[in-house]
Amino acid sequence: MKLHIKPYQGTLTELMEHFFKYYCFFNFASDVACPLLGKVVKRSLFEGDIEKLPPQMDTYITQLTGDDPEFFRSNSPMCIQDPFDLSHNLTKAVHKTTLIKFQEMCKLSYEYLKQLH
Repeated sequence: MKLHIKPYQGTLTELMEHFFKYYCFFNFASDVACPLLGKVVKRSLFEGDIEKLPPQMDTYITQLTGDDPEFFRSNSPMCIQDPFDLSHNLTKAVHKTTLIKFQEMCKLSYEYLKQLH
């Protein structure tokens, strides 16, 4: 896999501001954060036609057709896919109230950091 990573040119404060902005507005109801891909995948792809998942998830698709399939748990309020074990939702135990609080804290942090420049 060829990597196309550009070095970040901004300040640490700007990087943190972007992080908090991203997650305070992230649509956890319909999206899965996929660190392996560095992008979002629609939750519905894990619940429906898995053949429409990106090609980088072929190992996950192959594992599902084996003798002991382990499905990605997309029925939790927050979904972040483990980049090493694609069938594992790192945040499957996060409750809805915790997710709401997380996004509220992200919003407060984003608004604070935005005021600094």
